[in-house]
Amino acid sequence: MPVEFGRAFNRAHDIRQVADYTGDLIEADDVSWMIQQAADFVELVKADLH
Repeated sequence: MPVEFGRAFNRAHDIRQVADYTGDLIEADDVSWMIQQAADFVELVKADLH
């Protein structure tokens, strides 16, 4: 698993913590980035399973 995914998960966690516990809004760019990271991760796992 590339180290970049660990960094991405940490960043996504931080963003979610802000939204969940401070009530601050998340920027649309951050949401798009998190969705893309998740999609890339799923594709990597699918490729590893085949």
